[in-house]
Amino acid sequence: MDLPFYERRPAGYDIYSETLATQLQEFQKKEVRKKEIQKAKRLLKAFESYEITDEASAIGFKEKYAETLTAIEEVSDLDKQREFKTRLSEKYENLLETYQIWEQKIQEHEAETEKQAMDKQKLQDDANKVAANEALHRSRIEHMETYLSMLSGRNYNTDAAQRLVADANACLESCIQYEEYNSLKQRFDAEVERIQTLPT
Repeated sequence: MDLPFYERRPAGYDIYSETLATQLQEFQKKEVRKKEIQKAKRLLKAFESYEITDEASAIGFKEKYAETLTAIEEVSDLDKQREFKTRLSEKYENLLETYQIWEQKIQEHEAETEKQAMDKQKLQDDANKVAANEALHRSRIEHMETYLSMLSGRNYNTDAAQRLVADANACLESCIQYEEYNSLKQRFDAEVERIQTLPT
């Protein structure tokens, strides 16, 4: 079985050119350097035209700077890297004072917003407390009204009636701070007096 000439070569004898391999490596390195420089130039140009005109651009300033600096530091050509860093530094210094003014405004705005949120929450907490106290007030008055109704339905002075009087008295004590207390006490006292006159 005859193999073509190329396939009959011994292992390790592939046609190989070190010159071509070296040229390929150099070409690949140049391409990488070219892409590094293009990326750094593009980001640097964008940063050099960057303006701080509002809160969003002030917040984005540091991020843009860091992104551009990272791209410049990836440039393997040290001369280009130095040139780009110098330009970046000049623009950074030009924008820094404006950034600091906006940063102060942002900090003051955040502090004021936080203070207002706390004040709003305090007002809400106070309103919730008032609502809870009103609900408690209504509940205590309703319970006392229920006791008075139960007392008025007693026809005998029994142990159960006396327990009901004791429970109603405890409920009445929980109403002492309310304006209805005096009228509730008069009605309670009248019911107690009536129950004491009932047969056992």
